[in-house]
Amino acid sequence: MTIDSTVLEFVRHERLAWDAHCNGMHAYHAWAFERRDAGVYVLTEETQNGWLTRLGALVMPGRMSKWHQRWLEGLGQVAGREE
Repeated sequence: MTIDSTVLEFVRHERLAWDAHCNGMHAYHAWAFERRDAGVYVLTEETQNGWLTRLGALVMPGRMSKWHQRWLEGLGQVAGREE
């Protein structure tokens, strides 16, 4: 399936958001970044609507949580590298 996605918001070091569309699905995903003494706090939220989204939740329960966790772990690995 082809998913069309567009970056809707970008504020360097603060916020990134995009949407995604295909037949039967519309999603909006946002990331917010906040500097703290111990590093950076990351908040990620996503909404999905449509018949394809509901079907995916039935066939693959927990997939959104799993992929969000993988994205956050990957971001942590890249951010922790010394250059």
